[in-house]
Amino acid sequence: MVVEDNSEAYRSQELDKRIKDLEAALGRKQMEIDLLSKIIDLANKEYKTDLKKNLSKEPSKNSDSKKGPHTNTK
Repeated sequence: MVVEDNSEAYRSQELDKRIKDLEAALGRKQMEIDLLSKIIDLANKEYKTDLKKNLSKEPSKNSDSKKGPHTNTK
């Protein structure tokens, strides 16, 4: 039937458009990740540290005792 062919063609066009939109969004996110990674690299060089390594470490058990009194909201 002609009606089904038109609706299938329309659906195919819509899916192609959706794929292009998703690929564009993915590209933008990858550019954002690359930019943030570059910023971290530059900060590491500037401040002679390794932010990625430091952020992946768990805080020491005594670290919260240096922060002062705690506020409980219970």
